[in-house]
Amino acid sequence: MISLEWKERLTHDVEDFFIHKLPKAKYDIEIIYNVYPIRVNNCIPKEVIVFVAKDLAAKLDKKSTEYIDFYDILWNKKGENGKLVLVYLFARFIKKNPEFFLPLIEAKLESQDSSMVSLLLEKTILVLMKKSPEKYLPLIFKWLKKDNAELQMNILKLLLKYYKNEPENLPAILDKLKYLWLLGSDSAVKGGIYFLKQVELIDDELYVSFFVQNQKTHDPALVEVLCGSLINYHSELVPIVDNWTNSGNARLKKAALAGQKHLKRKGKQLQNG
Repeated sequence: MISLEWKERLTHDVEDFFIHKLPKAKYDIEIIYNVYPIRVNNCIPKEVIVFVAKDLAAKLDKKSTEYIDFYDILWNKKGENGKLVLVYLFARFIKKNPEFFLPLIEAKLESQDSSMVSLLLEKTILVLMKKSPEKYLPLIFKWLKKDNAELQMNILKLLLKYYKNEPENLPAILDKLKYLWLLGSDSAVKGGIYFLKQVELIDDELYVSFFVQNQKTHDPALVEVLCGSLINYHSELVPIVDNWTNSGNARLKKAALAGQKHLKRKGKQLQNG
């Protein structure tokens, strides 16, 4: 909890930064929060950074398009705290001017700081997806095609968060994702297995339904995803997996045999109580 005294101090320093430093391209924002005396695990408390960011975002609101250089420096030169400030700036700005800020956000997505990319997506893109899924879901699937395994995983986690708010859209999302899994890349298959496992944990009826819908596939990558995602025993899936084990495709057969072994083990566990 930030004391009232420190909130007043931080607010004053943000005002000074906004009026006297930003217009002169003096971007040393860290001097505002570095003076805060308390540390948690040798770090400035996150709530202090967020407080500063939100206060600055409110002041920048009408001039948000004028400081692209500042935003780039926050992300690239100011460490994790600078990235956190930028996340909360963009979280405010994206609501009023998504077309301007989307390219700026996209330019940050392939950063090596995966946790901050995840937070950036959640605070900006998830908001847009909830408001206009028909407009922004295609953009998400476009980003999924980037050759970046960490980004793909972050986007899949974002889709799961979106699904929890909009469960009726999951079947359509699964159909879209399936065509990405058919590309067969290691990252696509790994991401598909992760996503389907989460679907089974959330809605096992939908999971089984999706599995059954694709029982006639002969695509090795899709079978790898389906068999690799198995967690629990489902009797209706046994004949599907058994049939795949007869395939002449070595990759498909290997995935099916692994899935068959898993289902047998889970089936025995159920029988033994």
